[in-house]
Amino acid sequence: MSTLPEELDLISMPKLFTNEHIPIEERTIKMHLFSYEADWFFCEYDSFVKNLFGMVIKNGNFENAK
Repeated sequence: MSTLPEELDLISMPKLFTNEHIPIEERTIKMHLFSYEADWFFCEYDSFVKNLFGMVIKNGNFENAK
């Protein structure tokens, strides 16, 4: 990735596991990062261990997005 998110952008995201009750298809994407071959979508963040939760779509392959 060419630019990384600022800490202030990250701490405004919901904490990791706070959206467990919401189906993954209905969660709100809070951050979108992209590189040449992948789009990264994040909806939760853990500031203690610096983990993001979301999904990646590589080469526009929506069927196999993880």
